[in-house]
Amino acid sequence: MQKDSRKNEERLLPFETIKAAMEGDVDKNFAPKQNERDCLMT
Repeated sequence: MQKDSRKNEERLLPFETIKAAMEGDVDKNFAPKQNERDCLMT
């Protein structure tokens, strides 16, 4: 599964995690701040 391998990559690359979070293609576990931002924006 690509999602799993991506999780490991993002663990080592925080920049990739931020990029993925902006694209909305990141696990909730990896983007808790993204959820907070969504709540503030809503």
